[in-house]
Amino acid sequence: MAEVMAGPPDIDSGPIIPVFDISAGSSGMAFIGASTFRDDKFLTSLAATLDFAGFSSRTGGRLKYCASNQVGDAALLYAATLGPLWETIKTGVKR
Repeated sequence: MAEVMAGPPDIDSGPIIPVFDISAGSSGMAFIGASTFRDDKFLTSLAATLDFAGFSSRTGGRLKYCASNQVGDAALLYAATLGPLWETIKTGVKR
């Protein structure tokens, strides 16, 4: 689990859900980081949280998160298409 930073929320964080101490803005960026560095354990945890709090809707073989917006959708798409950056850095080979 990621470390929670104490302090007042700022405009980038968006509203923070009490008790869970999560926000859509920071979670979207966490998806990108976890995907980029292939942190599968954290990525799985984030996906479970998204399924719980994102009000998912599945119709016609498509998945939509009703609590998302265009920026959130773009962050999730970007995270879903990123490759393992550490492997590229270590080996110099892009897969």
